[in-house]
Amino acid sequence: MIASLKGILLYVSDNHAVIEAGGVGYGLVLSPPDAHELTAAVGTEVFVHVHTNVREDAIDLYGFLRPESKEMFLVLIGVSGIGPKVAVNILAAISPQELAAAVMAGD
Repeated sequence: MIASLKGILLYVSDNHAVIEAGGVGYGLVLSPPDAHELTAAVGTEVFVHVHTNVREDAIDLYGFLRPESKEMFLVLIGVSGIGPKVAVNILAAISPQELAAAVMAGD
């Protein structure tokens, strides 16, 4: 399992990035806010926390700039009916802190 990546940011779009580490380019799915934050870092070394999602037909990497975002992502995908793509979209709309507060308040 890939848990983090440190390498040169080669490319970033609205929800995707490529980081070269050890001569390999790793494609990552990112939330739009994280992708936007990385835009200025193209060509420089970056560090991202990673969740490796293994399915029957694919291995997908989901990247996060902050450990609390990755932790909330893991909580979300543990909920029945919420997959990784939906979890990333939720984190794009609300911060991990706001989500935790909403859950604690029963919202």
